[in-house]
Amino acid sequence: MVIGFCFLSVSLWAQINIQYPYMRQVFQRDNENKALVSIIGNCDTLADKVEAKIEVLQKGQGIEMPWQLLDASPKGGFFSRQLTGFWGLVSIENSLF
Repeated sequence: MVIGFCFLSVSLWAQINIQYPYMRQVFQRDNENKALVSIIGNCDTLADKVEAKIEVLQKGQGIEMPWQLLDASPKGGFFSRQLTGFWGLVSIENSLF
């Protein structure tokens, strides 16, 4: 079994509140160095969509992931989704539209 260590921080724009993951959260990786990362939070009820991307904090210390849709229509201002993250020291950036 492979154990992966990730540092996840959350960059907040506008009215987004991330409930999970927590700062400096550690996730278990599989044999392909991937981990499922749940993102749970709430946002302004007028939001049309919520997106997130994974950025590497130190060059050569992980794999970046492009912007991905978390929720196309957050109901009541709540959203949740799992993203696939790879090994490394990364942060998750969120955007609200």
